[in-house]
This record gives sequence, C-alpha cells and structure tokens, in this order.
Amino acid sequence: MQASKEVLAECKYSPNINEVSEVLASERRQSKKIQDYLYEQAREREDKQKKRRVQKEDVLKQQCSFRPLLNEISRELASSRLRSTTELSREVLKGKLCQPVAPSFTPSINPISRIIVAEQGDFLSRSRNYERKKNDALVQMRKEFQTKSTVLDSVTGQPLFQPVVSSSFVPPQRNPLKKPISTYLHETPINGHSH
Repeated sequence: MQASKEVLAECKYSPNINEVSEVLASERRQSKKIQDYLYEQAREREDKQKKRRVQKEDVLKQQCSFRPLLNEISRELASSRLRSTTELSREVLKGKLCQPVAPSFTPSINPISRIIVAEQGDFLSRSRNYERKKNDALVQMRKEFQTKSTVLDSVTGQPLFQPVVSSSFVPPQRNPLKKPISTYLHETPINGHSH
C-alpha cells in the first residue's frame, strides 16, 4: 500500500473527470468487478443479436411461399435434435413412427413435360429406353458397315477374308509363370521334342 502511494506521488498527471462520470464510475466499481461488468455487457449484446436474428428469420419465413406439410417422422426428427439418431432409427424400425404418408410437395410441370412423362413414363424408364435405342442404333451401324465393306469373290460369291487389323500389338508371353530362365528353357520343348 505504501509503495503504491509513493508511485502515485511521483505521477504528475491527474485527469480531470466531470462529476457525472465520477459518480457513474464509482457506482460500477462498488457494485461489480470490471470482469463481471464486461461479461454482462457481452451477454446482453449476444442476446440482442440473437433477437435480431430470430426476427430476421421470422420475416424471411413469412415471405416464403412454400410451407411443407411434415409427416410425423419428419416432425419427430426435426424436434428431437438432442436425441441420438440410432435411438430414432430404432423407433422407426419398431414401427412407432411408421404411417403411410401423402406427398407434401407437388411440383408444377409445364405442359410439354407433362406430355413427355405421360407418353414415356418415369425417368428410369426413359433412360433405359434411351440406352437401349442407342445400343440398337450402334449395332445397326456396325451391321451396315460390315455389309458395305465386305468384298465378295467374283467367282464363288463368298466374302473374301479380311483380317481384323488393330494398331496395338501384344507380343506372346514366353514365360507366363515367371519361372527362372534356366528352368523355363529346360522345360520348354524344342521342335516338339522334350529334353
């Protein structure tokens, strides 16, 4: 205490504080520690921010035109964020939450899409049909190419031999079992004779 008074005596600057500020500062010091005061201020600021955020979300929700109809399972999942997923899945498996559910969303489809869906079925059927048609067209093109490119013998009328030529050459494997070369050479017959 004595040391702090000596240090303060050496200080030549003393700030001038008006009476109102002095009263306010003394009230704060008497009632709470500065850490508690700052903590409380931060908490109040967070509460205000949270209220503003909730108000913004409410305004956005009111502007949304789509409001889904939640079935019991979805409502249960949304409301029980604290419960574990395994616990919920057990309840679903036990049948507590299972009920037939009507779809809650029906998209608006333009007239052309409606005609396509009515004539060709669902997406999976349409994609299968497309793949089948594509493969059939490819097979047909190959057949046409083979008939156009087939050269017939003028005497017999039979197609001439046309070897299939490709750009990749695969050399035959001489030692497919990867045996030591001496063993492989010893076991390999020469001109049909074995050693």
